[in-house]
Amino acid sequence: MNAPMHTHPNGSMRLDAKVALVTGGTKNIGLATARAFAAAGADVIITARNAAGLEQARAELESLSTGKIVAIAADVTVDEDIVRSVDAVLEAFGGVDVLVNNAYYAGPLAGRRPALEMTSEQWDAIWRGNVLAPYRYIQLLEPTMRERGSGSIINLVSIAATGYVQGLMGYGASKSALATMTRYLAVDLGPAIRVNAISPGPVSPDGNPLGAIQRELADLSTLQRVGRADEIASLALFLASDASSLVTGHSLVADGGVLARAFAPS
Repeated sequence: MNAPMHTHPNGSMRLDAKVALVTGGTKNIGLATARAFAAAGADVIITARNAAGLEQARAELESLSTGKIVAIAADVTVDEDIVRSVDAVLEAFGGVDVLVNNAYYAGPLAGRRPALEMTSEQWDAIWRGNVLAPYRYIQLLEPTMRERGSGSIINLVSIAATGYVQGLMGYGASKSALATMTRYLAVDLGPAIRVNAISPGPVSPDGNPLGAIQRELADLSTLQRVGRADEIASLALFLASDASSLVTGHSLVADGGVLARAFAPS
């Protein structure tokens, strides 16, 4: 079986002539990833719920790139929005080469909630946002990657899928499911399409903690700090590009050593 052909030599982290979709692309990791892709030469589509935030992000990305930038309002918990956003992508570009499933739903869990106090409605919303939405984007866009001869899918999971973060059981369970989906699809969609995940610890746009959970995790980390969004974006660029042409089915952990320190003697 022939391996898919690559546009650039092995090791290149350029995305010239590539089309990339980043969901949740107006802030933090999503915006930083869209910036990195635009600077690397890709045409970039971003989605988010907030129209004003989309317009601001689109203007910034256009200043970084000679490629085309498209912003689409979409709520990942609403299947009709997912379908409509994919239709817009197909109309503008005919398909994608890179898909980053970054948008997520935390809902009431953002303020922490005891595990057994979650309602059926909360479970349904978090599952639709964090598991079904990435699946639907992959399901709808995979044929266009196959037509192009190759593709890279990147799912944003979380260390809450692997370790314990108090009050985030539902969120962690949904991200664990997404990590499992990543491994399965890497097998089922190969060899033309690579599927990987990034598992961040606490991350903010500038490295300053956002709230109590991030401060607590930063204190637990080996590096004793919160990550910056651009540090995660650099991993996304690696996975999107030919520099990672032999990497599929894996989750790259970028948590400053939170999980490693969990096993260190106290």
